[in-house]
Amino acid sequence: MGELLALLALVMYSTNVIVTKIASDKLDLNLGFTISVAVNVVCGGGVLLVQQALREAPMGWHPEAFGWFLLAGVFSTFLGRWLFFHAVAVLGPAKSSAFQVSNPMFTVVIAWIFLGETLGASSLMAIGVTVVGLLLVSYVPGMFSRTPVAAVPPGAGGEAAALVALPPNHWAATVRGAARSGVALALFSAASYSVSNVLRGAAVRSWNEPILGATLGALVGMTCHLVANRRKLQRSWSMLGASRRDGLLLYVLIGLLTITAQVSSISSMHYIPVSISNMITMSMPVLVTPASYFLLKNKENLRPHTVVGILLVLAGITMVVLR
Repeated sequence: MGELLALLALVMYSTNVIVTKIASDKLDLNLGFTISVAVNVVCGGGVLLVQQALREAPMGWHPEAFGWFLLAGVFSTFLGRWLFFHAVAVLGPAKSSAFQVSNPMFTVVIAWIFLGETLGASSLMAIGVTVVGLLLVSYVPGMFSRTPVAAVPPGAGGEAAALVALPPNHWAATVRGAARSGVALALFSAASYSVSNVLRGAAVRSWNEPILGATLGALVGMTCHLVANRRKLQRSWSMLGASRRDGLLLYVLIGLLTITAQVSSISSMHYIPVSISNMITMSMPVLVTPASYFLLKNKENLRPHTVVGILLVLAGITMVVLR
């Protein structure tokens, strides 16, 4: 049962990646994100009401699990998905989804740091394979080329020479460049999703209410998004009347896909280990890469090393989960 639910989540998440790439070219990202999360809340709340009407026994109350579900929404619906939307717009669907399958790897690292779980040699080897795969996926010609060094004034010492060699605001420019490349966005998105998965896994095992958990997460995520981006959203909503209708409908579809995927993923964690659920649901390149190639006419210009990188990432994640 758990494996089937995780597979359903995989299909929904993979479809969402392709739809997000198409939608990002048709509608403002801030507006689209708000629409998709609002659909999450409305649909999740509606299904929850129907569930309560048909329920024979009362839901019960678990305050600790309720809090985990709320906190998971901050890391998933707000941070994770917002960063992922931007990563898809920059990197494209296939590469973005390849970074997302590093989610279980982050889960292992977080458990090691905060829970004191030790990593064996096989886990460390798997992490190395995954890192190599990520480097291949994100590599573009020239990304490792050296920055030209400015001329050093005669007589300048070593410290002065080092300062002159770096352009003004070098580190700030480096950070901005990493963000624009989409690599940092995709990695932070994966880490945020990893934290939320751990929280949701802990919550659903003591309180098996996946629909409530997904709806609470969407509600918290939407609230955080509205507070953090209120000025941008004011400008975005002013353009709603002139927005393309197909773009609006695509983000509504994204909302339906993501709430279905979240409920399925959370449900699967009640039956199977969180790591196994993550491995299945985050294996999106298996579906996204061929779909991106044929449906989007290889717009991302996928190269052999990209495909090899994706396969290495999948191999590394599999080694982590099956360690």
